Amino acid sequence: MSIDWEAEFNPRCAVPEADEYSAKSKLKSDLAHQKFTDIEELRYGEGPLANFNLRRSSRANQPLFVFIHGGYWRARDKNDFGYVFNALEPCDANVVILNYDLCPQVTVREISSQIQQALLWLHSNAADLGFDDKRIDVAGHSAGAHLIAMVLAQEPSVFSLPDGMIRKAYLMSGIYELSPVLNISVNQEILLGPEDIHALSPIHFPPSKKTPYEIVVGAAEPPGWVAQSVDFASNLSEQGAQSNLTILPGRNHYSILQDMEAPDGLLAARFIKDIQGD
Repeated sequence: MSIDWEAEFNPRCAVPEADEYSAKSKLKSDLAHQKFTDIEELRYGEGPLANFNLRRSSRANQPLFVFIHGGYWRARDKNDFGYVFNALEPCDANVVILNYDLCPQVTVREISSQIQQALLWLHSNAADLGFDDKRIDVAGHSAGAHLIAMVLAQEPSVFSLPDGMIRKAYLMSGIYELSPVLNISVNQEILLGPEDIHALSPIHFPPSKKTPYEIVVGAAEPPGWVAQSVDFASNLSEQGAQSNLTILPGRNHYSILQDMEAPDGLLAARFIKDIQGD
């Protein structure tokens, strides 16, 4: 049976109203930026988009929560996700929304290295920024989930963070084995080649044994996309990593983000509970 690669692995084809979801989320983000006048924009590297938005806790030495956006490595911006600041306001954590340079100006290899650089930079600057470097949690959606999985992967991956540097990782609607990307139209911008697949697929590398993984995917996403999360979670468990898989009923690739838009959202509430459980 032939596979409809676009339907299975191009979320914009699977969700015809994708632009409507993105527009509504952007509006909520714009409102959050109006509400929180203390958001800072800082840099971690040399690339044009090697920057992040930071909202600091009102208290010293609190945890840091980092969100990494998706967009198939070639779209979106940190300012599109300002609603995360609103969602996490009750726990008074330090919150970073991370940017990175985009394909085709850079490669997925370079982006993976950039995420490694960003998280190392944040860790090494914890004292100056006022957060606890032993309590860094990260969350990513879609390509952002892939990028987190890449930096948690251990040797022989070249993008590894020190094992245990990240306290907990939330990977939402990610892609962890990249061969399907070779068959979809967005690869005209991503420019992956067959020679890239193994090195950039975190499922092929040993996972962190010290960082718990929360794998989340929407039940209304295409079967092939859901299988990416199911297979990755299974692989984590088989290799002795701490992992938990949640398949959210009714959520598609875009509606799953609505659970991060306000404190009572399912995912936001989970983040808050974990952060406050220190």
